[in-house]
Amino acid sequence: MGRELGVGVGTVLAYAPGSMYLGGPYEGAPFSIVSISAAKVGPFDLGTVVVHLPLNVDPTTARVSIPQGLPDQIPHIIDGIVVHVRDIQISIDREHFTINPTSCARKTISATVYGSGQNFTSPADDVPATTTTPFQGADCASLAFKPGFKVSTSGKTSRKNGASLSVKLTYPNTPQGTQANIHTVHVELPKALPARLSTLNHACIDAVFVQNPAKCPAQSRVGVARATTPILPVPLEGPAYFVSQGGQKFPELIVVLQGDGVTVDLAGETFISKNGITSSTFKQVPDVPVGTFELKLPTGEYSALAANTNLCEANLTMPTVFNAQNGAQIKQNTPIEVQNCPDTLKIVAKHIDKRTLTLTVAVPAAGRLTATGNGITSNVKSAKARQQLTLKLKARGTSPLHTKIQLRFTPNTGKQRKRLQASTQVAFH
Repeated sequence: MGRELGVGVGTVLAYAPGSMYLGGPYEGAPFSIVSISAAKVGPFDLGTVVVHLPLNVDPTTARVSIPQGLPDQIPHIIDGIVVHVRDIQISIDREHFTINPTSCARKTISATVYGSGQNFTSPADDVPATTTTPFQGADCASLAFKPGFKVSTSGKTSRKNGASLSVKLTYPNTPQGTQANIHTVHVELPKALPARLSTLNHACIDAVFVQNPAKCPAQSRVGVARATTPILPVPLEGPAYFVSQGGQKFPELIVVLQGDGVTVDLAGETFISKNGITSSTFKQVPDVPVGTFELKLPTGEYSALAANTNLCEANLTMPTVFNAQNGAQIKQNTPIEVQNCPDTLKIVAKHIDKRTLTLTVAVPAAGRLTATGNGITSNVKSAKARQQLTLKLKARGTSPLHTKIQLRFTPNTGKQRKRLQASTQVAFH
């Protein structure tokens, strides 16, 4: 990156060339910027001037800034000679150093300039001046938005240790700059997986969390998360906490991601409806590219979730809404895969109404279920995951019929799971 300083007191300024570099941690910031300029104008050679400034990363928006009010950012006196810096020109020309936003919302780039009252007589020199320039991306609508999302839980639950949940979001392996980043996320848990009120009661107080999340009580830590991004060389990892915001009815779920000196806080607003449905809404996700994001809420004495039914025999889905930075939206009912369950084919319920048999069958995985029998119509249903399928079979003719229903399930991953069979006797009168 190049930099030039314009100095002088006349109408024509003299420019001194220089270079800028991205530096490591400095003054508590994860990164820094280093400017190296030659202090040589005409016959005057005052050597080399190095300006080293910290770069802070906002944990909520990931916005990068230089702290305001740092002393001696730009020297005003070098070896007793007053330097009249009146123009600074910076050219960022390193390839792939900056990335474009995927939102075309209007934004600004701002700078606060401080004078040096000790060297000038006017009181105005002590008053900082803030200037802004508009910035807006273009052609955001043309970006694709196709993140993948998978959710799973364990069928092993208990009153003492509650239930677990694991989510994984993945972006397609496409060239950077072709996919819109996520802006907001809203998910609703099934009624069978409610928030655990005994754990919510141990939420960390917001003032404690802001001071230092590590000081939050152990009972408020309910999970761990991991994210990857192409703009950092290491993953971002960290715990997930329930945090009480005081005025809000329910504590927030805040994920603290850290890596390479950067901290990002993802805050999800928790809501529990009158029907017992728990939802989380992440209203502000930074506009940065993501490779993967994983969140695991394990079982334990202070687990985030409970279970109020046998998950191995339930149809579990998570209504999900993803909003992209460019305005695109994905709405879907995400199936929740239930793991650690017996690989069996089980008839949960059967009912005959006149000449129609309705069967509810729990299948152990994604695959195809076939029902056949003498004197009845056959039926075939497909499952996307472990779930319950409903089949309707009609008796042919009008005569009384006693028959055996044969059920056969063929999993999609046949090499890992064997074909399963079950049967039941029914009578049509």
